[in-house]
Amino acid sequence: MTRDKITLSEKRRRVKTSHVLIMLFVLLLAAFAFYRIYLKNELNERIETIRAAGYPVTFEELNQWYSIPMGVENSAYIVLDAIGYYKEPNDGKLLPVTGNAELPGRTETMSDEMKKLILQFLIDNQKSLELLHKTAGLEHGRYPADFRLGQGVLLTHISQSKDSAQLLQLEAVHAAENENSDIAFQSIQSIFGVAFSLDNEPVMVSQSVRIACQDIAVSVLEYSLNKTAFSDEQLIELGNACTKAEKAQGMLNAVVGERIMALDLITQPQSIYFNPNSNPVLFSFPPVLTLYKTIGLSESDAIILLKLTDDIIKAYNFPPHQRREAAKAIDLKIKEIPNIHVLLGNILPSFGRFIILDLKNITRLSLARTALAVQRYRLKHKKLPDSLGNLVPEYIESIPLDPFDGEELRYKRLDKGFVIYSIGEDLSDDNGREMPKEKKQKMNSTWDITFIVEK
Repeated sequence: MTRDKITLSEKRRRVKTSHVLIMLFVLLLAAFAFYRIYLKNELNERIETIRAAGYPVTFEELNQWYSIPMGVENSAYIVLDAIGYYKEPNDGKLLPVTGNAELPGRTETMSDEMKKLILQFLIDNQKSLELLHKTAGLEHGRYPADFRLGQGVLLTHISQSKDSAQLLQLEAVHAAENENSDIAFQSIQSIFGVAFSLDNEPVMVSQSVRIACQDIAVSVLEYSLNKTAFSDEQLIELGNACTKAEKAQGMLNAVVGERIMALDLITQPQSIYFNPNSNPVLFSFPPVLTLYKTIGLSESDAIILLKLTDDIIKAYNFPPHQRREAAKAIDLKIKEIPNIHVLLGNILPSFGRFIILDLKNITRLSLARTALAVQRYRLKHKKLPDSLGNLVPEYIESIPLDPFDGEELRYKRLDKGFVIYSIGEDLSDDNGREMPKEKKQKMNSTWDITFIVEK
């Protein structure tokens, strides 16, 4: 009798325990289902908010969004036509810019041998140059890239655009060496035109090349101002080109495009199977990605991505000198993403680094624009201004602010010429010290971002 009661009690206890375990399992399952529904709803809401703001969220929408105004001339097609006539140099290693030879310094004279090599290269590419000159003054470009292909979109024109800018660079320096300011002016304007042809393209690598082209334009401009004299009208036009380049929205366009590409990889994780740069564990065991998506990490990654890109887009609405701190804050948020978000960590672009890259580009353009105003003052008054304040308001509306600290750009007269400079990313005023050419010197010193005219 006693044994029967004990057995019955044990059975009841076991039933109660199993009921509790089942209830716990059901509760956990319900909590997990609620969590998955919550993630899905939040992700959908964020996507719809982006769409409502006028930004694309799919590759189909991105392909339509990447457009230029109706009726304007498409500089991208001109660049593509010019590339079709481009001829590689017979012995490119002997050339500067495209080869291993170095251009002379801004106060040095180019050798006759180098001039001959450049001239022959320019003659061989005369047709290409004639077409590239038609991009001068154009501000809109749309290359025939089909973003409906998603990750498989072809962007073969990117490297070719840089080749075009370098060809124009050689034309400009050759003209400056021969004190032909008209051709140098036309070439620099055309380099800006090639750069503008990439401004709308919603890809980071495209915007990196655009920045590289604009850097070429500024470098050639600095080189030319040290070699030849431009007219006041030419200085005004070059200043306008710098101003337009400063205001370009290319990097913002790239954030929009990169967001869609990253979102696609996150929400369609199977596509990462074919990415050799993906995490080796995930790459070796595709079922892990399926599990990753099943437990909601994929959607959680997507939400974090959208939050970050929202911060980045907001940062581009700040004045340039406030973007540096925004970039640091974004990088910090990226570092604080838990390690469990493996997929996101493998595909997230270095957004903070691109903000700084863009800031440096804006800085160089601002320095060039200010230097052109100094040259205009000098042309009229036959002397250098005592300060940048002398340029206001006839030559510039106001003294440009340093994109890194928000203070006015620095100006210093030299024994011969002048330097305009920004203190740069390190926020250290090095009195206009130019970046050294040698790698060892770069590692052991600091410098400013400069624009120097020594004549």
